[in-house]
Amino acid sequence: MSTNENQITQTNDVFDTANIIIAGITGAGKSTLINAVFGKDFAATGKGKPVTQEIKEYRNPNVPVRIWDSIGFEIGNDNSGVSKTKASITKIKKTIEEQASKDQVDHIHAIWYCINQGGSRYQPTEAEFVRELHSIGVPFIIVITQCIEEDDEFVNEINNLNFKNGITDIPVIEVLAQDKTFRGGGLIPSFGLDLLVDETMKMLPDFVKGSFIAGQQIKVVLKREECESIITKYEKMAETGFWDKVPFINMGVVDNRFKKMVKDIFAVYNQILSEKAYDDIIFDLSKSWTKGLFSWCIVPAAFNKNKDKLERLMSEIEKKGADGLELETREFKESTRAARMITYYGYTLLMAIEDVWKLIREEKIKNIEEVVIPQIKQRIQYYLSGRRRNNH
Repeated sequence: MSTNENQITQTNDVFDTANIIIAGITGAGKSTLINAVFGKDFAATGKGKPVTQEIKEYRNPNVPVRIWDSIGFEIGNDNSGVSKTKASITKIKKTIEEQASKDQVDHIHAIWYCINQGGSRYQPTEAEFVRELHSIGVPFIIVITQCIEEDDEFVNEINNLNFKNGITDIPVIEVLAQDKTFRGGGLIPSFGLDLLVDETMKMLPDFVKGSFIAGQQIKVVLKREECESIITKYEKMAETGFWDKVPFINMGVVDNRFKKMVKDIFAVYNQILSEKAYDDIIFDLSKSWTKGLFSWCIVPAAFNKNKDKLERLMSEIEKKGADGLELETREFKESTRAARMITYYGYTLLMAIEDVWKLIREEKIKNIEEVVIPQIKQRIQYYLSGRRRNNH
């Protein structure tokens, strides 16, 4: 089954959905910002679902983040003197209130308000909008978009006007979402997106932080840390589980745990695969030890035979600390062989995925299972062979 077919029938159900409202007047660079943080074409024109005439909802079945775009947001008054700002506030507040009446996973968890650095300055009417929505209690970030350079004066102007409105806790982040190329060949590299991700992480409730980590495409270190927590979770389950320690019976238990862990790790990278692809990955992880799936875990003699090899390979993983991996030395003994196996294979898969992460993000890669998965399997065998890791 191709990835495109998977997207029709499967979703990233490992995580709840993080809900973010992104507001700003026309030309504020909202779509560019969304696509930069959550992947190319996430907010492609025409793909959003109209919630109202003024609100459009963007979703991707593989990405556990939902974006609510205030496409009808306007500042100032209309020709008859009626405040457009208040009308925009009312519509957005209504969306927030409607979501708040549902389960907490459906609440709006953060608001990004975008201001184009090259447009008009921060207006009192915008400050009014910010004050009104900030009073609801939803975490709020002001994003200065399309920044050619940092502008401390503009940031201070925003902070001062917010302070006059009694607001002191809204961070202001300057962002250039895409590299800026000039006609003469000059280039300004993108910046600020990592700070936006960090500030958003600080504000989100704990139960959707994993969702945001999986959805964002900026900081691979966050994905790595999330995967490490997943590996640790399944390792602890295997260490404490009664049946994980019983030879022969533990084969099915460990196999089931491991397959769930593999799915959870791929979900962090927004990859929802077919069952066959998961099985192929697991087979590649296990075949270096024996043709049978994890049979060395069942038979104590087989475990003892491979114990030294396991220790060497786990030590090799620990040496990857410079790359950000955190792995404490684990004692190898018969009663914890299932836990050690889960830990080792989990880290091997994590390193293999990181090696091809840039390829996964490429816009042209439409079929992950046919193009990327073979390369992940190749990297798995590279690590299992005992050779040192290349720098990528």
